[in-house]
Amino acid sequence: CYADNIWNNLINGRAPGGEAQALPFECPIDHIFTLDTWFRGSFKDRFREAKFMSNPNVPDTVKNDVARVQVLPGGKGEPVDAA
Repeated sequence: CYADNIWNNLINGRAPGGEAQALPFECPIDHIFTLDTWFRGSFKDRFREAKFMSNPNVPDTVKNDVARVQVLPGGKGEPVDAA
């Protein structure tokens, strides 16, 4: 992120009190998406929190069921079916 995302006034792209924070910074998910709509809509069961895999409540069977994804540079190729 190159600017904070809050309801208050920003000072040089940062929340009051955070003026010393270096830019850019890792964007929290709620800076990018409107999460309250995720929890209310049909999407609510299709995502997990960022630390899901390190949550002690997640069973080892889930943690060990891994798929590897390779993202190719450019992103301009034809879409591929996940079938």
